[in-house]
This record gives sequence, C-alpha cells and structure tokens, in this order.
Amino acid sequence: MRRFSLAPANNFIPQTPIKNKKGTSNYNEGERNIRDKDYKMKCVLNISEFLERNNYEGVLTEKTLISPSTKDFQNIVKFICGFIDTSIMYKFEEDVIFILKTLKYPHSNEITKSQLSSITPHAWPALLSMISWLCDLVKSSLGDRKSEKSLDLEFFDHVCTEYINFMTGNENDEAELEFLKKIEDNFVANNDEAEEYKNNIEILEDEVSNLRTQFEDLNVLENKKKALKDEINHLIVHTNQLESKKQKHVENIDEMNEKLIKLNDNIKQIGVYREELKEKISKQDVNIEDIKELNDKRNLYIGKLEKLKSQKELLTSDLNRIQCAIGDLEEKRDHLIQEISMLKNISTDELSLELKTHESEFLSRKDLALKYELECKSLEAKLQECKTLEEDLDKKYNHSTQKLANINEIYNEKKEVFDNNHQNSLNETDKLENDLLKLKLESDSVYIKSERDFSESQIQLDVVKSFIARERNEINKILLEFENYVNNQFNTLKEISEEVKENLK
Repeated sequence: MRRFSLAPANNFIPQTPIKNKKGTSNYNEGERNIRDKDYKMKCVLNISEFLERNNYEGVLTEKTLISPSTKDFQNIVKFICGFIDTSIMYKFEEDVIFILKTLKYPHSNEITKSQLSSITPHAWPALLSMISWLCDLVKSSLGDRKSEKSLDLEFFDHVCTEYINFMTGNENDEAELEFLKKIEDNFVANNDEAEEYKNNIEILEDEVSNLRTQFEDLNVLENKKKALKDEINHLIVHTNQLESKKQKHVENIDEMNEKLIKLNDNIKQIGVYREELKEKISKQDVNIEDIKELNDKRNLYIGKLEKLKSQKELLTSDLNRIQCAIGDLEEKRDHLIQEISMLKNISTDELSLELKTHESEFLSRKDLALKYELECKSLEAKLQECKTLEEDLDKKYNHSTQKLANINEIYNEKKEVFDNNHQNSLNETDKLENDLLKLKLESDSVYIKSERDFSESQIQLDVVKSFIARERNEINKILLEFENYVNNQFNTLKEISEEVKENLK
C-alpha cells in the first residue's frame, strides 16, 4: 500500500512563515453564511482547487470535503499549515487555535478544541469556512512570493542562456540590453512602491499622533469631570452634615427657650411671693433694726435679680445670633443645591468650557464653608462661655438661697405664723435649683454630642480624602499602562516600517 505524505509539495515549500494579510479571503463578510449550501459549495471548490494545484497526496473526493472523517480533516489542515510553518503540529488542537489567533482569523471564537478533535455535522460548516480562509491566505502569500522571486529567476535564466550562447559562440548583445531594461523597469516600480509605503507610514504616524493628542485631551477632561463630581459629592455631604448640625442647634435653642420661659415664670412667681411677703411684713410688728436689715438684703437680692435678667438678655441675644447664622447657612445650602442641579443639567461640552470658572467658584464656596464652620465654632465657644456664666450664677444663687434660709430662720424665731410660708418658698427654690441642674446636665450632654459628631465628620472627611487619593493612584496606573500600550504599538509600527524598508531594499 502506498504511503501518502502530509507535507506540501517541494516546489511550494515557503522559506519563511506567512504573515497575516488583510483582505485575503475571496468572500465578503456581509455575505458569509456558513449554513448556506451555495457558500459551502464555494468553500469546497476553493479547497479542492487549492489541494489539487499544490499536489495533495491524501484522499481527495467530494465526500471527503462534504462529510469528512476526523483523520481526513486533520490531514488536510496539517497539509495547509505546512505552508505557514513546518515546525509546528506537536499538539493538533492547540496548534491550530494558536495559528488562527496569530493570523487573526476573524471568527476564531467559533472554533473550539472539541470541534477539532471530533468532527460533527453541526461543527463542520464553521471548520469548512476556516479551511477555505486558510487556503485563500496561503494563495495570496504564495502569489506575492512568486512575484518577488520572478526577478531572481529571470536573472538565473538569463545567466544560463548567455553562458550557453557564450560556449556555443552565439553571443547576443540585444538580449542583454533587454534584460537590463527589465531590471530598470522593476527597479523603478519597486521605488514607486517604496515611496507609497513611506507615504502610508507617514500618514499612519500622523494619525497615531493625532489620536494620542485627542486621547490626552479626553483624559484631562474626564479627570476634571471626575474631580468636579467628587467635589460636588463632598459639598452635598458637607451640606447634609451642616443640616444635621443645624437641626441639633435648633432643638437646643428650642429647649433653651422653653427653659427660659420656665425661668421667667418662676421669677414672676417669686416676685408675686415677694409682694405677698411684703404685705405680711407690713401688717406685722417688727423692730426697726430688723426692717433695715431685711431692706438691705432685699436690695441685694434685687440687684442680683437684675444681673440675672441682664445675663438672660445676653443669652437671648446670643441665641438670636445663632438663629440668624443658621438661617444664612440654610440660604447658602439652598443656593448650593440649585447650583448642583444646574451642574447636573450641563453637558460635557459646556463643562469643558466652564471648568475654570467652576473651579474658582468652588474654591470661593469652600472658603465660605470654612468661614461658616469657624463661625459655628465661635458660636459654640460663646455657648460654652454662657454655660460657665450660668454655673457661676448657680453658685451665687445657691449662696443667696443659703443666706435667705438663715434670714428665714431668724424670722421664724420671731414669727411662728411666717414659718409655713417660708417653708413653701424654700421648697420652690429647691425645685428651681433642680431645674437649673437638669438644664446644666442637658447642655453638657448636647455639647458632648456635638463634639462627637464633629470628630466623626472629621474621620469621614479623612476617609473620603484617602479614597480620593487611592482612586487618583489607580487612574495614574491605568494612564501609565495605556501610555505603555500606545508606545508599544508605536514601536511595532516603527518595526513594521523598518521591515518594509528592508524588504524594499
């Protein structure tokens, strides 16, 4: 039995591996339908013509190309791949997929290892189209090589014929002139092709440089857009924090107002009770010296009450200032929200034109926000001062109550009837002290909560800053990778141009 060789014919073995060429297939991508009968017959005819022309020594029938066995399919593919590279085919499935990817077969995702290892009727149309594409690729490459080698063949034929003519004594100068003319024509044609290649390379380099500049501009705009979005989000978070602080301050102000109202009511009750005591004292028989002492003490208490009223007025004025500052913050927050909504509606083109103006506005708003934060801190400090003043007043008030208690004890020794009324006044003063202590405790808790919220907001701000820095580093890495990729592509283009120039030389 005759042993068939899977290698291609000796007169067609290529000396170098075939490089992929664009536009080598005979069919149009839009007309490709691997299930169509006409398309399958076109592929079968193309493959059979190629195999017959290149002296394929395996089994070649119509059935072999319509429904082949796995062995026939692998023999045909190995024969065609021998034109591409004779040093491959160690593992058939992996090598075929590698060849298709390196040659950039446009439908390599349709070919799998399982389809190459066992042929099925469902997978055969895709494999048939792939074999036809390889045949077209090898045909175009062999045609180019024949045209490249034609000059060398003509030179050797001319040398041989002229040597025979020289040996026989039939030398012909006209044939030599014709051969020189052919060489000059080929040289001119090659120079024209080289110039075309140079022009094409320059055009490609210009396009690459234009694309690079456009991409850099787009990256700058995208980075600015991301930075603006981050700043807008930061402003939104900041406004939300300010709103929460404002609500807390409003609640504290309401509580302080309620407490002030209670204090005013208590002061009024004490004034009424004082008038009642005056009437009772006027009706009773008391020594002149006792009356003088009581008047002196009354004047002292009246002065202290006036001081308390002035301090209350100061506190109310501070509260009014805090409310005005909160109102200003609300107006600025609404203004910021309107500007954010305007920014969302603006397109990317308008953003690229108004980046500088928005950046300056953002910086100014940021300064304003810092100023308002400083004002809030100063107001909080003033509140703390008011609380310290309130504590001092509480101490003075306690001292005064103790003095009142002593006076009441002296007065109780003189008048037994006055004891019950005096006891009621002491009970009321105790209630007032408890209320003041509660106010103090509540104000301290509010201040601690505000400090805790401020520290949490600072922690969140640090977290956001670290996240921004991390994202910036990742973006820089991506840009560096893309720049390396562009440089590699540019270097490959240079290498291709150098190879083309060397081939032309």
